[in-house]
Amino acid sequence: MLGFLFRWRRKQEAPGLQNQSGSSRATQPEWLGSSPASRQDGYVELVGSQLRVVEPTGPGGDWPLVVPGPGVTVRCNGVVMTAPFVATKAHRIEVEVETGEQELRPRHFRVELASDRMTAELWLESAETQREVLVNPGKVRVLELKTQTVRETRPNPPVEAILSELERLGVTEGIDRAAVESLLSQPVETRGIIARGTPPTPPRDARVEWMVETGHATIVKPGTLLAKVFPSEPGKPGRDLTGNIVPPPAAPPVSITLAAGEGTTLTPDRTGIVAITEGRPAIEEQDGTIRVKIIPVLVHRDDLSANTGTIFFHGDVHVLGHVMEGTHIACDGDIWIEGNVERSLIHAGGRATLKGRVIRSRIRVGKPAAQTSGLLPKLIGLRDLLSQLETASVQVLHCFRPRYLSPR
Repeated sequence: MLGFLFRWRRKQEAPGLQNQSGSSRATQPEWLGSSPASRQDGYVELVGSQLRVVEPTGPGGDWPLVVPGPGVTVRCNGVVMTAPFVATKAHRIEVEVETGEQELRPRHFRVELASDRMTAELWLESAETQREVLVNPGKVRVLELKTQTVRETRPNPPVEAILSELERLGVTEGIDRAAVESLLSQPVETRGIIARGTPPTPPRDARVEWMVETGHATIVKPGTLLAKVFPSEPGKPGRDLTGNIVPPPAAPPVSITLAAGEGTTLTPDRTGIVAITEGRPAIEEQDGTIRVKIIPVLVHRDDLSANTGTIFFHGDVHVLGHVMEGTHIACDGDIWIEGNVERSLIHAGGRATLKGRVIRSRIRVGKPAAQTSGLLPKLIGLRDLLSQLETASVQVLHCFRPRYLSPR
């Protein structure tokens, strides 16, 4: 493995030193008269750039051997050694790695501003170097000097270098020093935002917050706050990284006006609307105006039949029972029937919600039905008059029937 092996016995000469010219200089080791039981081989140890030599003890102990490897310069007492040699305490042995540090990737960073000058981004590439270092095997009798390749990353530039680049680019607003320090603490290639401008605030449209639900089952009491309007707000300008003013969007905000309809009134500051009568809240929207009104609600808690009469109501009708045969319900609002509808006529100006079964009945909803429902009482009255007229006609004919039946 090493080509030869130096081995010195008790009566042999002391180890010599051979330089590049091949000459040798003998040195006499000092034997301590140790017994064979105390025999111990010598060894050599790499300490920094020098070798520490421990000679063998006792008769027949092996002397340490140094083998110069490629890329390593070994000097023994100032003489460059290229071949393996025996090391003693009398030798001053120095080791030097021939290959210095090599730069694999230079350190580089750049700062880029966005086109709108609202953000600044740092691009960071850490420097990477390569160098050869000595392999230290510890205490060995035969030391083969060789190297291994080590790659290292150089520290990133200081924070002040990045801040100076931002100043050169004219950045005076929104610098995030913590973001700069965080990026510089990463040993790998990275990028990130290190400065942000203040964006403009867009205008905010007006909005309405409803305090109650608007549905069939919602019935409010007088004094209930129904809705509240939050007015629109104009936009606010921002500022870019260089300190320039950035105007908000030019589009004006959308405004909303609350209007009080039947059964409601506005609050003193005209930002809310309150019910003044009991009923169901309803909404009408037109050209940025929201009108809130209260629709009266007629609640019939039992079954509805022809005996209870026909219902005509200006508002909503809520029937909790069944609608029996021969019943008429007409209103200009919504109709809500919990039970069945059988052989009846239903007219709703709004919506009709029928939760039970519908048996041979006629249901009409919407504006046409609302218009028709206004005529329904008159038509029913006309029907009753016609019925009375028919009865009277039958009685009159019955009185004069003999005259018509007498022979001519």
